[in-house]
Amino acid sequence: MNRRTLLVAGLGSAVAAAPAAFVVTLLARQTDELAAGASVGGVDVSGLKPEEALQRLEATWRPFLDSPVVFKLDGRTWRPAGADIGLRADFRTPLRELVSSRVAGGVLKRLAGEASGTNPATPVVTYDRTVARSYLQALAAGFDQPSANAALQVRNDGRMSLTPGQAGRVVDVEQALIELEAGLAHRAVGHVVDLGYRQDEPAVTTADAEAALETVRQMIGRPIWLEHGSGGWTLEPAQLTAAVEIRINETGIHPGIEVTRFNDLFLKMEDTLSAEPRQGMFEFDEKQDRVLAFQPGHPGQRLDRPALERDILDAVHRPGERRVQVPVILLNKEFDTSSNALGIKDLLGVGSSIYKGSPDYRDHNIAVGAAKLDGMIVRPGDTFSFNERIGAFTKAEGWVEGSVIVEDRTEQGIGGGICQVSTTLFRAALAAGLPIEERWPHLYRVRYYEMGGLPIGYDSTIFSPGIDLKFRNDFENPIMLRVLIDRRLATLDFEIWGTADGRKVTLNKPRLWDWEDPPPDEGIVNSEEEPDFEDQLEYAKEGVKASITRTVVLADGETRTGTFLSTYEAWPNRYVVGIDEARERFPVAFNKWVDENQEEAARWGATKVPGVPSDPDAPSG
Repeated sequence: MNRRTLLVAGLGSAVAAAPAAFVVTLLARQTDELAAGASVGGVDVSGLKPEEALQRLEATWRPFLDSPVVFKLDGRTWRPAGADIGLRADFRTPLRELVSSRVAGGVLKRLAGEASGTNPATPVVTYDRTVARSYLQALAAGFDQPSANAALQVRNDGRMSLTPGQAGRVVDVEQALIELEAGLAHRAVGHVVDLGYRQDEPAVTTADAEAALETVRQMIGRPIWLEHGSGGWTLEPAQLTAAVEIRINETGIHPGIEVTRFNDLFLKMEDTLSAEPRQGMFEFDEKQDRVLAFQPGHPGQRLDRPALERDILDAVHRPGERRVQVPVILLNKEFDTSSNALGIKDLLGVGSSIYKGSPDYRDHNIAVGAAKLDGMIVRPGDTFSFNERIGAFTKAEGWVEGSVIVEDRTEQGIGGGICQVSTTLFRAALAAGLPIEERWPHLYRVRYYEMGGLPIGYDSTIFSPGIDLKFRNDFENPIMLRVLIDRRLATLDFEIWGTADGRKVTLNKPRLWDWEDPPPDEGIVNSEEEPDFEDQLEYAKEGVKASITRTVVLADGETRTGTFLSTYEAWPNRYVVGIDEARERFPVAFNKWVDENQEEAARWGATKVPGVPSDPDAPSG
C-alpha cells in the first residue's frame, strides 16, 4: 500500500476546484434528502438529510476506528485506536461532494467532470503505513534482542582482537504490517494480529571479521619502502598498525589505512625533496683528475602527495616486498641537469657519521682527510685505495698529532681521527653497491661510529701501510666523491655521484652474537700531569661479533650478495691519571709504573702500594 491508502472510496470524483467558501457552507445549508442509492464509504445514506447522514457515518465507523486491531505477543495484548496506527476519518468531504453534485450544476458540474450524484470519490478513511510501522517498532523495542556485529580491534602495539558476531531475535514488524492491512481492508473490528519473531542476522558476520583480520595482517605485516634515488624512507609495521582504521557499513567490514597519520613523515619528505630549479656547477681539473667545484643542477621538484597516498594505499594490499617510488612533480622538465663531460648527474650512495665530542686534534684531522678526498674521480674499472689517495700522514701534509689505536693500545700519533673518514666513505660505497675489495673492522667498538643510532658493524679502520679500504668502480662511467662536512654540528657525509645504472641495494640489519662484558677499568700513569689529574681516554664497550649482508640487484636481474664480518673485543674504560690518582684508583698500574720508572718515582717520593702486585696476572699478597 502507499503511504496513504484508500480504504473506502465513493464513486464520484472530488470537486477540488470548487470555491472553498461555497463548499464549506454547502452541507449546512442543504436540507433536502439525499438521493436514492446514495452511499458514502459503503454506508447507505439515501433518503437522509446531510446532518443525519453524517451521524450515521460516524456511528457506523466508530467501532472500527476505536478498535481496528488487537496485537498479541508473549501473553500481552495491545488495543491501539485507529489514529495510533495511522487511520484518519473524514466524512464531511464526501458528503459535500454528494450535495455539491445535486445543487451546484453549471460551473461545478463542469469542474467535477460529470461526477456521480450517488457515490463520492473521496475516501472516508485513509491509512498511513509509516505511522503503523512506528507504532509497531515502539512496541517491539521492549522485546527485541538485536544481533551483534562481529568486531575487529587493532591496538597500537600490533595486537589484534576479534569479537564474533551473534544472531539476534526481533519482532517481525513487516509481517505484522501485512496481517494488519489484511484486516483493515475488510474493516474488521478488533482484528487479531499475533506478532511473531524473526531471526536478526548481524550485518558483519564472524566470517567477515576473520577475513578482515587476515587483510589487516597482510597490510601491516611488512614495511613499505618509500624510495627516491638511492635513499628513501620506511613505513614500519608499527606505523602502519597505528594508521589502521576499521569501517563498518551495510556492505560489511572494511579495514583500511588512514594516510593522514603519516603527516609528520610526509612533511619531512617534502622538506627533503622540495627544490627550486637551479643551474649546475661542474669545474673539472683534468691534470688532477678531480672536480674542484660541484653543484648538481636540478629542474626543481615538489612531492606529489596525492599520488604518494594512492601508491601507499595500493602497496598495503600487495604481498611480499613492498616498494614505492616516491612520486614528484618536476617544475621545469626541460632543465638540463647532466651538462658535464663525465656524465656525473646521479647520486649513487650516501654515507654519514657523527663525531660529536671529538677532541680538537680529531676534529682537525677529520676535516683535513675529508678535504683531500673531496672531488676525487674513480674511473670505470679502477680500484680506489684509501691509503694511496689520502697520502702520507705527516705534519707537512696538514695532519696533527693525537691519539691513534695501535694494536691493543691507544697511543700518540699523527692523523688520529682519520678512521672517521674511512668509515664514512665505506658506508657510502656500501650504499652505492660498489664492490668492496678490502675492509677491516676496528679492534673494539668506537663510540663515534655508533652515534646517531647507527648499527654496529658499519666501520672501517685504516693504518698506513698495511690496513686499507678499497673498492672498485664497476659502473660504466666515472664516479666522483663529494664531501659535506659541518664542523659545528660534527657531522660528515660522503656522497658518491655518477650515472645510475638501475641497480638496487639492500643492507640488512646486523646480526650480533657472542656478547662479552667489558673488563675492569684501567689507568695509564702520567707523572707529567698534576698528581690528581684524570682524563678518560677510551670508553668501555661490550665485545661482540657482527655480520652485515648486502644484496645488490643489477638492472639485468643479476644478484650479488656479500657479508661483512666484524669481531670486536670487550674493551675497558681507560684513564690517563696523575700519580696520586693512580695510587688510589689503579694500584696495580701504579706499582708497575714505580718498577719501570724508579728514578722518576724517587723524585716524587712515590713508593709501591703494599700487597698489590706490579704484574696484574701475578697473585696478590
